[in-house]
Amino acid sequence: MSTRNVVLLGEVGSGKSSIINLIAGRHVAEPSNEAKGGTLDITCYTLSFSRSNVQVNLWDTPGWHPAEEKDVKQRQAVGEVDSLLQTLHATEGIHLLIFCMQAGRAPRSFLKMYNSIYLERAWCKTPVALVVTWLELMQPDMHTWWENNWRSLEKQKLYFHSHACVTTVDDSRDGKQVSQNRLRKLILHHVPTDSLSHVAFCPGPEDGVQLFVTGAREVLWSAPICFPTLAQRTQNDVLIMYDKPLSSAKMSFH
Repeated sequence: MSTRNVVLLGEVGSGKSSIINLIAGRHVAEPSNEAKGGTLDITCYTLSFSRSNVQVNLWDTPGWHPAEEKDVKQRQAVGEVDSLLQTLHATEGIHLLIFCMQAGRAPRSFLKMYNSIYLERAWCKTPVALVVTWLELMQPDMHTWWENNWRSLEKQKLYFHSHACVTTVDDSRDGKQVSQNRLRKLILHHVPTDSLSHVAFCPGPEDGVQLFVTGAREVLWSAPICFPTLAQRTQNDVLIMYDKPLSSAKMSFH
């Protein structure tokens, strides 16, 4: 069974946890409390799908809170997210980054997050998608939001390989079911990265993935321990650094 790592990013209240619950088809992630600044934990939800040889690790990350940008805990949370992305990029790989945003104009803080987390990092060639929430009242279809706003996003230099316009609440048009289909196909699909012109992939409501989640496992993530973060160091500690892959010869220490 192959495994895909999908990382969700967004401001506090953007709907990351609700999106995870919708994909899972059950309540597995606790939505953050915006008044308290959201969760500071990184949590991995591993989902297995029926009739699919794919297992998805959905990584829920701390929400970015613009008003608390200088807060110590907020900076720590952002550092944890960066550490997660570095670790995944160097080991299992990042198969999809999803930026989550409430319907409306993209705030300046969203653009800053997009630039600092995506464009300025080594994984800038990773597939990146936008998920827009709170679209249950959009007429005639939730996808109308994208048709009305994609030019504005590109003027702000916000480019995505794919997108999904969704709602996470029940409505009279079966919008929640449509959204679940779109999101499941988004995380299971191999989004091409040839260009950021958004011509590659956009999951539609009529071709969603009709699969059931057969298993869900929740694990809290902690950053790997590295030399600078060790609690106690002595003058006898030795730091050995290599700028090339380790060979068998380099693995022999005396």
